[in-house]
Amino acid sequence: MKKRWIGIAFILLFMLSAYRAYEKGEAKEEIKKMEQIINVFNKNDIQMQQWTVYARESIHTPDPRTFIQQKVKEWSSFHWTFEPQKVIGKHETSAYTETIQFITVDHRPQLIVLYEVKGSDWNEKIERMIVKQTSQLFVKEPTFFTCAKGEFNGKMKGVLFKHVLFEQAVRLLDEFEAKPVESLNEETFVSLSAYTGQWKTSLATGNQQMNLQLALRQERLGSPMTVIVGTPIITAEY
Repeated sequence: MKKRWIGIAFILLFMLSAYRAYEKGEAKEEIKKMEQIINVFNKNDIQMQQWTVYARESIHTPDPRTFIQQKVKEWSSFHWTFEPQKVIGKHETSAYTETIQFITVDHRPQLIVLYEVKGSDWNEKIERMIVKQTSQLFVKEPTFFTCAKGEFNGKMKGVLFKHVLFEQAVRLLDEFEAKPVESLNEETFVSLSAYTGQWKTSLATGNQQMNLQLALRQERLGSPMTVIVGTPIITAEY
């Protein structure tokens, strides 16, 4: 099965160079995008399988090692592993899994902080938790990526036409009031990059801006149709 992966290096490149800077207090607004995606899923009978919120910040500090040691103490509920240039912490509950990474840069007073949380059910309690965790972890305003994966219910089974996948993808874009700027249309797979004016942040692709990516896949006749929506890009295998 042909799959696509947006690699971490590619994601970080966009984060560093293309994604517009966040204003103060926008962390909650960014996380609210997940609620909007899930509402679109519910409206279109798409069963949620997994959601992911990913955040990243580059921090300048004269002593990265001391900074990391302090954070490890503060986040004592996490299980920590230590590598030469990376420290990874994990915390699992029945509802979600959190991962924190501190990555040092050779001979530079710089530190990359990554936060990822994923689960299968979304609610206001989880939303508040993510806002609280990111506000405590990051120094200023991190860059956020959100992603949700689901499947259409049984009504979509038995459909395997290239144009149907594309039409379904465009219809979902309409739910976000988004206009496509790039597309990839294959027999069993469709990917659309789009822009919606509902969200303030975006990244450049060519001469246009995008802040939403949507992918649909159906491997064979009778198989379920998978849907992945990401902002501003999909950060999961699809």
